[in-house]
Amino acid sequence: MKKLEDISYEKNILVDDSLYYKDSKQRLYLQKSFLKTNKKDQFFLKVNLIPKNSYMLCQGYIYFYLDFEKRESKFIGTYVKPEYRNSKIASLLVSSWILFCIENNFNCLGTNLKQRKPFLIYLLKNFDFEIENKSSYITSPYTIHICKEENTDTKCLLFKNKKQATLFSNSNIMKEDNYKIIDSIGPNIQIIDDVLLSIPYQLKGKNKAYKKALNTYQKHRM
Repeated sequence: MKKLEDISYEKNILVDDSLYYKDSKQRLYLQKSFLKTNKKDQFFLKVNLIPKNSYMLCQGYIYFYLDFEKRESKFIGTYVKPEYRNSKIASLLVSSWILFCIENNFNCLGTNLKQRKPFLIYLLKNFDFEIENKSSYITSPYTIHICKEENTDTKCLLFKNKKQATLFSNSNIMKEDNYKIIDSIGPNIQIIDDVLLSIPYQLKGKNKAYKKALNTYQKHRM
């Protein structure tokens, strides 16, 4: 592969040909695009499914900025096609980004200024991303509680700010990702974490994140 800063725009570059989804092969590709709105390059890691006797299908992608001078990467977001959601594709994409950045000597990983998806922030926190001042979860009126129903894997959201909850419930994110919003904690609901959409998150433990990302990534190899 060429130096990352020198690769061609809009060209799929094969990163990994050893992944599998159920009984079909997956390939991980890197792509660079030019974002006209702010005149910056953004990079994509795309997971494509290779079904037998069929065309290659994109299951989803993660996109991010790379700063080659500061050796840092800013996470922008992910997209997973509806038919592949709830099948660990988002975890694979986040893992691929972490591994890709660390293995290419990008030492500082963080999120772009504002994120829109609470469950995605929750996923990043599982890879040791955190805000600078954790007391903000207590003091901020915009804290979102990630909740879980007992004896199930169902997760839901409890907003501290009711106006924010209303705005979120009418957003495209709500419609696309099928979030469930609750008004209060019931007897079978417990809070498992807190997230904020208005504060950047930074990777705190590089070694911990790398090990977790590698373990998650390896589960997609036969």
